[in-house]
Amino acid sequence: IGSYSRVARPFFLYVPFTLPHGPPAPHPDFADPRRSQYQNVLGDIDRNAGRILDAIDKAGIANNTIVVWTADNGPSTYEGKG
Repeated sequence: IGSYSRVARPFFLYVPFTLPHGPPAPHPDFADPRRSQYQNVLGDIDRNAGRILDAIDKAGIANNTIVVWTADNGPSTYEGKG
């Protein structure tokens, strides 16, 4: 993001998070035994999405950037806590 923001032309960044699909495997920093693995994966995705938004801010292009967030609601699951 930083290097592309220095070029005087628009760029497109596509980041497809595949983590919510089985088997859910969050980063160990997000492996909370009080939560389901799916919930832990959502925390991991949130952190990484935040890193992208932080990079946009750091590059100074937040006022000239469109961010679109889409999801397919992850996998079907009948396990886990709440």
